[in-house]
Amino acid sequence: NQDFKNMRNEGPVTKENIAWMELHILETLERKHKSLNSQNFIHLYTKFVKLINDKPYLCLLFQNIPFTLYDMIHLYPYQMKDTISFLTQLFFVAKYMNDEHILHNDLHYFNVMVDIPLQPTDLKFFDKSTNTWYILPKQDKIYYVIDYGVAEINHSVSNFYEWKKFFTYFQSRLPFPFVISKMTSFTEMFQQILRL
Repeated sequence: NQDFKNMRNEGPVTKENIAWMELHILETLERKHKSLNSQNFIHLYTKFVKLINDKPYLCLLFQNIPFTLYDMIHLYPYQMKDTISFLTQLFFVAKYMNDEHILHNDLHYFNVMVDIPLQPTDLKFFDKSTNTWYILPKQDKIYYVIDYGVAEINHSVSNFYEWKKFFTYFQSRLPFPFVISKMTSFTEMFQQILRL
């Protein structure tokens, strides 16, 4: 509820207005994904303000997604094809975030949700740097990044190293098709993904 004291704050994001920044980031990403016909985003059904003990609270209602990445890795033995799907989907999520200058600042496998569609689904992705559409056919899992509570918009920094650290963490836990730790850009990572 402290956020309501700073709704008109035009200065830097502080702990008092992070809920409004999270809402802004969620809405920005939803617009980005929808404009590119992507399914890899958390849908925000509604937002509203509720008074509790005469104090206003910002409430956000999301779609329900049943599993975290932690659940999936520990319940389901990932084969190489699963890792390639995981890498490719989250690579484009990372790029879409980077296009909007968004740093997540809290990437880990409890902040990645996984849905299992009723039937395998084709996913479309757009690479802005090459102006090219890609199709990832018959996906049996769809990955979503959640929890933008400490995220920020920063026009001077790429989010590549944040995502590189995230992917590198899984390199020893999943069958990986290439080594990520030596990569220095999204372009280099994508060249490896395209070879698959």
